[in-house]
Amino acid sequence: MKKSIIILLFSITITNWLVSEQIDNIVLLDTSVSMLPYYSSTVNYLINDIVKQQLQIGDSFHLLSFNDYPEYEISRTIKGESEIVDILNRILLLQPVGKYTDLISAFSFLYEYTAKLRLNSIKNIIILTDGIHDPPPDSSYPVSSTNLDDIKKISENMKSQCDNEFKNELEEFDSDEIEVNWFNCINDAENWKIDHLP
Repeated sequence: MKKSIIILLFSITITNWLVSEQIDNIVLLDTSVSMLPYYSSTVNYLINDIVKQQLQIGDSFHLLSFNDYPEYEISRTIKGESEIVDILNRILLLQPVGKYTDLISAFSFLYEYTAKLRLNSIKNIIILTDGIHDPPPDSSYPVSSTNLDDIKKISENMKSQCDNEFKNELEEFDSDEIEVNWFNCINDAENWKIDHLP
């Protein structure tokens, strides 16, 4: 099966001029329905590569999510296993069910949240999203155009992501179950288009 297009937009480290070993890991996770084709692989990356591999005693972990609106999910300073369990439980509760994706509002929320953290720490910022900005009607950051061509393009991109996730190198399916998952993914993309048509 093909791996999906990389979802990690960037991971940057912002270091304060003060010398410090303290690390704040801030993750912004897209939970909109357009993430459905590869949400599972995104969560696996978050759990296995970041939470289980990178977090050390004394580090802090902050999870923010967004779809229609950005939300604070959890923040823990790692003292032992119990904090890791809290973080994992919170991550596993999240699902890609948001109808809209207000990407700009999420970035603004991330900036404001990070600005309030302790100054003398390293900031590792990780954003996990498909990059689609499709805000709700009441957003402060509306799209510049909502014409039919834009909506069709987003829907087609979602369908392409379904192909990348579920079809193998021969553009075939490795099992009946995978084919059903692909079919459902395509239907979700089509329903998204219908919901967003003017």
